[in-house]
Amino acid sequence: MSRWIGCLLALLTWATCATALDIRGEIIQNEQFTIELKSLLATRVILDDGSSLTSAVTRNGHFHIPHVQPGTYILQVLSPQHYFDPLRIDVLPSSDLPEIRPYIPGTPLDPPAMVTLPYPLRLTPKHHLSFFTPEESFNILGMLQSPMVLMMGITGLLVLAVPYLMKNMDPETLKEFQDQQQKMTKMQSNMDLSSGLSNLLSGGTTSQADADASKASAKGKKQSGKRR
Repeated sequence: MSRWIGCLLALLTWATCATALDIRGEIIQNEQFTIELKSLLATRVILDDGSSLTSAVTRNGHFHIPHVQPGTYILQVLSPQHYFDPLRIDVLPSSDLPEIRPYIPGTPLDPPAMVTLPYPLRLTPKHHLSFFTPEESFNILGMLQSPMVLMMGITGLLVLAVPYLMKNMDPETLKEFQDQQQKMTKMQSNMDLSSGLSNLLSGGTTSQADADASKASAKGKKQSGKRR
């Protein structure tokens, strides 16, 4: 009985290995920049979450993920210095080679893309990963584009230009402008006087009420003392 069980387990293992595939590939240099060997040693290639299907990258850039069961997977390259585009891997039971397709994160897996990529995989980094922002240097143009600097400049130009404009005005236009200035000045003074009077009236009313309250309390104390 134990022999039959062992034979069945061996057959199941053989069938599983027969349908499983090995995913192989390499990371090649980009034409725009070179990849350091230290970054390759810290790079890993994973399928899906990488819990069981993962592979390290050798010094020459090769990787190998063995015994991948039939199914659909997302291949990602985890590198501390470079970014790689993810790929879709379809392992079919009826095929000896996996189907490789480009994949955009967040898009549904069905229907699959019509474009297929060659196998074995040849992966190239897209760009460097930068985790530090360089400190900005002094920029005169950026300072001149500041809203506060623009407001100060416009105010200074108005201060310099108004006397010149007033000299070149017609007498009637100049008189109208002066009359408007006088009206604005009177309005401001009237507003200041009204606000001052309201404050004085409110303060006087409050002080009078306080005085009445203190007198009433003093009379009450005197009456209570006489009754005793």
